[in-house]
Amino acid sequence: MDEHLDATLQRLGGTLLQTTTVAPAQSHGGQIVVGRSRRAVPYEVEVVAHWNGEDYVFRYRVDTGR
Repeated sequence: MDEHLDATLQRLGGTLLQTTTVAPAQSHGGQIVVGRSRRAVPYEVEVVAHWNGEDYVFRYRVDTGR
């Protein structure tokens, strides 16, 4: 199992979202890929991940970074 986590973290290239609510005593890695928005920045993104029979909501703000 650790080799799958290590491979995923390597693909993420150090850019990841960490949370303590999915499985606080365990480590998991993964990717959620969304298409590029045609909206002007800034805007809010909400992604719902369905995992182990439950929904987990991730929200973030896309901005110019200035």
